[in-house]
Amino acid sequence: MLSDLNNCTGCGACNNVCPTDAINMKANDEGFLIPVVNYDKCINCGSCERVCSKDKTAKTTEPLIVYAARNKDYEIRKNSSSGGVFYVIGELFLKNGGIVYGVSFDDDFVVKHKRIENIEGLKSLQGSKYVQSDTGYSFRKVKEDLQKGRKVLFSGTPCQVSGLLECLNGLDKSNLTTIDILCHGVGSPLVWHDYIRVLSNSENKISDINFRNKKIGWHRFCFSYKNNRSEKVVMFADDFYCNLYDKHYILRPACFECKYSKYFHESDITIGDFWGVDKLMPDMDDNMGTSVLFLNNKKGIEILNRVDGLEKVEISKEMALKYNINSPSFLPKDRDDFWEKYNNETYDYICNNYFESSLKIKAKHLLKELLIKFNYSW
Repeated sequence: MLSDLNNCTGCGACNNVCPTDAINMKANDEGFLIPVVNYDKCINCGSCERVCSKDKTAKTTEPLIVYAARNKDYEIRKNSSSGGVFYVIGELFLKNGGIVYGVSFDDDFVVKHKRIENIEGLKSLQGSKYVQSDTGYSFRKVKEDLQKGRKVLFSGTPCQVSGLLECLNGLDKSNLTTIDILCHGVGSPLVWHDYIRVLSNSENKISDINFRNKKIGWHRFCFSYKNNRSEKVVMFADDFYCNLYDKHYILRPACFECKYSKYFHESDITIGDFWGVDKLMPDMDDNMGTSVLFLNNKKGIEILNRVDGLEKVEISKEMALKYNINSPSFLPKDRDDFWEKYNNETYDYICNNYFESSLKIKAKHLLKELLIKFNYSW
């Protein structure tokens, strides 16, 4: 029986493993999915508690090898969030009759895990989605695929990979390869859905969204969306949703105590942006994306050795993390106030009180510098 959901990551392991389907994942007041138990169906078997990883120490080891890597295909890299590494690994599995699980938008831009069996479907898994994905019953489907002898590549956040592995405990996982990401945190589906409604209407239906548009390059990426009239491209910090995400107001509470914020991961392979590559390895930077790639075990090394189409250079883990994520996301002091206001005030109120454009931030910093220069207190 589940209790104390404060640190729940929403991975969905509990409802995937429940033998009587007594657990459903439902949105809380912040829009994050949490398990809700139907006690009429519950048989107190303890399966949900066994797979719940929220209070468990991560089963992690240091990576064996770390690379700076990028896809040699410029177009694939252009349409990827970073260096296009996931695409080429997914391609390897699909060309050899395997299955790939990853995160995709549905027709209404709801973020969900998706099972694909062809290269065309792989394109829908490209690119970051800064919204927590609904894993649905994908863990059950992975188990079914493995039991049929299929080779499976599963990608997700570190906590989702952990949840999957707990569900598969005791099963032969030799045909399973897992990829997770250097994760900043997962954004609220509620805020995302509300924002989609703001952007879209009957006359201007959204047809495409890109959280990491590289129109002005990878270093200063943009958020973009298309409708039937035009495409709008704005700096990440100047978009309402992205701004709130970047200021951590809309991250899941569990993200503030993340167990996977350094280089200790349970996956076979960990992928992230190689921030700082322009300073550390300028020859590997053309402003179209370079990935940092952690191979966490022998399986990860074996998979990468079978991949064609990557340019890679071995680096130290210290170099990889010098400018990258190495601690949990900070908890805003006024986060509770934000959510009280978000659920009770208007969109305009939230914009006026919590959204700061990049120009407003620059002006604020300039004013602060001037006050310090002339000995005024801030």
